[in-house]
Amino acid sequence: LRPFSTSTASLPSHPVCELSCCCTMERSLSQTHLPLKIRLAPWRPYRNASQSRIMSTPPCNEGRLLMNQLSSHLPISHRALSLTPRKRLRSCNPSRFVWAAIARTDVDLKPGPKKNVLVLGGTGFVGLQVCRLLKQAGHDVTAVSRRGKPDPNQTDMQGLEGVKWVAADVVANPSVVKQIIEEMGGVDTLVHAIGMLLANDFNQYASGSGSIPTPGSTYDQVTRQTALAAASAFQEATQSRLDPAAFVFISAAEAGWTQDPPLCPPFLSEYLVAKRAVESELLDKYGVSKTLRPVIMRPSLIYTPRKWASLPAVAAFQVGNSIGLPGVDRPVLLDTLAKAVVKGIQDPTVMGIHNYKGMEKLAGLQ
Repeated sequence: LRPFSTSTASLPSHPVCELSCCCTMERSLSQTHLPLKIRLAPWRPYRNASQSRIMSTPPCNEGRLLMNQLSSHLPISHRALSLTPRKRLRSCNPSRFVWAAIARTDVDLKPGPKKNVLVLGGTGFVGLQVCRLLKQAGHDVTAVSRRGKPDPNQTDMQGLEGVKWVAADVVANPSVVKQIIEEMGGVDTLVHAIGMLLANDFNQYASGSGSIPTPGSTYDQVTRQTALAAASAFQEATQSRLDPAAFVFISAAEAGWTQDPPLCPPFLSEYLVAKRAVESELLDKYGVSKTLRPVIMRPSLIYTPRKWASLPAVAAFQVGNSIGLPGVDRPVLLDTLAKAVVKGIQDPTVMGIHNYKGMEKLAGLQ
């Protein structure tokens, strides 16, 4: 696998860009052409002639762990790329790039039957990427959030052309979902991506989108009440369908704990109680009766290589999962989660709870 050659003048001004190419590799006695998507990050590259591979100076040791995790998805007998930290960290220069994340694109989402999809929390960390991939797959998307349309100066709007943005506070008025569905003239799929980890202003640091909750909001209001009101309105609007419509709920891996640990903080217990209540209602009421097709994603820590501040936590979760610490799931890439959501929408056989292994399988990484 060889890096592309180009002058720094031809590179885009953004600190992250993508390149599509084709890799030819030997597998058994035949050659396989594997299309790849190369994501380029502003790390300083250098070549180690003795090892004949691309090396780099990541901004922290966690970069090596991140690269190993991502490159392990490639179906080749050896690691094509490696990251080796230098003893002395150097400043990050956006004009110098090295491959930092690789994902197979032979499993990219293919357009299926066109659906009218409603995404609650559509401007959040997860919801925005789900909207982007839904549009890529050719679906009509309506995104609902308190802020309405994202600020183009703070949000990458690429791939979001054609999304209909609706400003509505679903937490303050859960019944507004029914009104939105009626105004849409019907909806084929609903995605609930509304979430709150901390019930105060510190949530802006824990949230990937920097969201600040409405003062006085509780986990029950933000999660349980909004999800169940949406499920009820959605089921009523789709009850004439022959096949159950997909209702996608973004839950949490920790909701699968059989019991909370002794030192579990109160806020986390309340957070998980709300998640479990929604899961139970979706599966036991709508799933059993087949009036809806519940698709529940249980990610633990959701991350993207573009947000370096989360990498220490990503490394901690990765190590904890690798050594078998109970209750510690492997972190999930944002793109993996979003692809799994879209696949769950398009495939009528997908339903039930999906942990990180299930999400990676849906995204085509297993």
